[in-house]
Amino acid sequence: MGSLQQFLDMQEAARVHDHATVVELGPSVLATISAEPRYHVMLADAHVIYAAALNEHEQLTDAIEHFEHALFGPDTDDLSFYARPAVTVTLANAYWRVGRYQDLVHVIQPVLEGTGTPAQQATALRILSSITWRTTGDLDAATRLLEQSAVAAGHASGLWWRDAVYRGQYLMELGRLGEAQAVLRHGVDREVEEMRAQDHQPDRATIANLAIFLGALARVEVRLGRVAEAEELHAESARLMPPDRQFGRFTWHLLAAEIATARHDLALATEHADTCLELTTRLRARPSMAVSWKLQGRVARDGDRVPYAIERFRLAHDGYVTLGHPRDAAEMRAELVALGTTP
Repeated sequence: MGSLQQFLDMQEAARVHDHATVVELGPSVLATISAEPRYHVMLADAHVIYAAALNEHEQLTDAIEHFEHALFGPDTDDLSFYARPAVTVTLANAYWRVGRYQDLVHVIQPVLEGTGTPAQQATALRILSSITWRTTGDLDAATRLLEQSAVAAGHASGLWWRDAVYRGQYLMELGRLGEAQAVLRHGVDREVEEMRAQDHQPDRATIANLAIFLGALARVEVRLGRVAEAEELHAESARLMPPDRQFGRFTWHLLAAEIATARHDLALATEHADTCLELTTRLRARPSMAVSWKLQGRVARDGDRVPYAIERFRLAHDGYVTLGHPRDAAEMRAELVALGTTP
């Protein structure tokens, strides 16, 4: 099969969202058109099409490599299959998941300066809000970025209720559980209103957003000691948005471990915590790996497996230090001190 036909086949597969075919064709297409100078005009598009399919398959490290080639390689001026700002936001999201924050901040600047759509700018600001929270622990600064995201998306000034899931997470981690619960319950109520307004045939985005709010609220309910309520929310979230991807499964097992711990079923909690680490290691998602080590440490601590808890807390501490999460690192230091040791 000729280089041009292979490329066209991959392009058509991308158009119909046949990601498996794109992943299968990608290496061959890139190799063959790279070898023929007359087809180099197609290289940037071939890289970005392949990267997008890898990203859908959650092969993040490989996806990043090919997104970078499409955006920064010698043939980048020929990029045409996807709009450059859309590719930039997708790459930024991949950087976010693997913990490459400095690269993310650098690559997202053109979108923040107005090269993309308002929706893309809003997404960039949400990502920056999360990074600001992780790297500074500054709730006000993180919230201001969410407010800017709302304005970019065309909403009135102030925090858009749909972005409140981020603030609810921040408040939960600060231990301000009543506030977090109120914020997230409001989000759930608004999403339910959206579903009703769509005549009980809601779009996928509304369903996904409701599932995310329910999962976040369930984590708060566990911390408030309302375990039965958390279990109901957890089940409903999974029903609405089955965890068919690795990140979705990680989130599901994370909450399942917290519920099992609250139920004093530490054997089950250990299984869920270990699965979290398996999934995040496979994804090479460093922030989520640190969360998984922390989770393993807490389950082990509650089960009086002190040496293993210390090992896990040290891994989490070092992971957070490397990522630049000072508040999370301090939390792990406190756990280690409580066990009579240091990082």
